[in-house]
Amino acid sequence: MFDIDIEDCIKSISMNKQLSDEPVYTVKEASEKIGISAHTIRYYDKMKLFPFVKRNAANVRLFSEADLEWIRIVECLRRTNMPIHEVQHYVNLCLKGNSTIDERVKIIQKHEAILSKQIEQMQYSLQLLQFKANYYLKIQKDRQQEDLLNPIYHTQKKSKER
Repeated sequence: MFDIDIEDCIKSISMNKQLSDEPVYTVKEASEKIGISAHTIRYYDKMKLFPFVKRNAANVRLFSEADLEWIRIVECLRRTNMPIHEVQHYVNLCLKGNSTIDERVKIIQKHEAILSKQIEQMQYSLQLLQFKANYYLKIQKDRQQEDLLNPIYHTQKKSKER
C-alpha cells in the first residue's frame, strides 16, 4: 500500500548531510519520488505540514530535497495513524528548534505506546484468524466434522434439544 518504509523514516531522521533547499520538484515529481499520491501531498501542504515549500510565478508548488524529507517524516507519522492536528503540532515544535525536544519526545513516546497496543491487538487478531483458517481447512478435509466454532451450531443444537 505504501512505498515508504521504515528505512526511509530512519534515513530522513538521521541524515547528516546538508539537503538542498532549491525548489525543483513539482507535486507530481515529488509524488513519484516519495511514493505517495499528489493529492495527499497537496492536502498535507494545505494543512501547513511543509513549512518551506515554495511556489513559482504561476503559483505551482515546488519542492526541494529538504522538502522531500519533510514529506517523508510527515508520511511516516501519518502511517502510524497520528492525527493531522498532532502532526501539525509536531511540525510547529520542530520549527521552534531544540527547546521543544522534550515535548517532541513526549508526543512520539505517547504515540509509540498507542501504536504498540494496536500492534498487540492486531497480532491477537492475526493469531485468531490463522487459527480459524487452519480449523476450517481441517473441516474441509474431513467433511464429517461439525463446525463447533460456529455460534449458529450451538444455537441450533439448543433449539433441537427443546
